[in-house]
Amino acid sequence: MKKCNLCGEVFKEFDEVVLVNERDYFHEACVALAPIKYAVFENSGDANYDDFIGTCDPSEIECALLLFDEGDYLKEGEDKE
Repeated sequence: MKKCNLCGEVFKEFDEVVLVNERDYFHEACVALAPIKYAVFENSGDANYDDFIGTCDPSEIECALLLFDEGDYLKEGEDKE
């Protein structure tokens, strides 16, 4: 199953997922977005440029259900194994 690269939690089917650099996946709540393309920072609570992860387009912020194959995320009400 796919996991967030920051918090390590498995994605659930309706989680908003941010795809960065065409290979890294994050919960939208785990990162901070800046509207340029989008600059993606770790959402650690403090503004720190060392937390820069990369960039993504608005089209690369998607619901886990639409982004991943079935089995790569947890369905609503389903627990981690």
